[in-house]
Amino acid sequence: FNSGIRFDRQQQRESGDKGYEVFLPRLGLIFLKNNNTLKLNYSKGFQQPSLWARYSTAGIRVPNPLLKPEGINYFDMSVSGMTKNKNINWSLGIYNYEVFDAIKLVDYSNTGNKFSKHENQNKFKIFGSLFSVKMRSNSGRLKINLNGNYNSPKTFNDDGQEISIADISKIRLNFGI
Repeated sequence: FNSGIRFDRQQQRESGDKGYEVFLPRLGLIFLKNNNTLKLNYSKGFQQPSLWARYSTAGIRVPNPLLKPEGINYFDMSVSGMTKNKNINWSLGIYNYEVFDAIKLVDYSNTGNKFSKHENQNKFKIFGSLFSVKMRSNSGRLKINLNGNYNSPKTFNDDGQEISIADISKIRLNFGI
């Protein structure tokens, strides 16, 4: 069993402009038996808004110094093992994470004013799995590797409907000899 805690506090100016406080727990469990391992991990994280997202005024962009950090809740589980002669190693994992308060550039041109502004309003959900198999001959001269993953990344439109994120591949396979 392992655990950890991270606490971040940021105040933008001494004048009392609102910053943020973030409490980030991390937990992990590892079970070992013979040549097999089971791991469970949970963590919470964040990403600070960039200076560009907060203060840029290029074009018709309005700065937003009050952006909150983007947050993430993450969970994964993996199982791995090997044969007694150690000629075959394998692993299988699944993961799920949710990003909240993701920063999005919002266009306000349709309100009669022409400007855009970064705001915390996006949400992402990503589920996936991965696997790996490594085999070698008794002589060690022949090795075969096979691995791959499956991703199901989703975001949400303004009506709350799930939308697949197209620029992240759903399936990837690699094979080598």
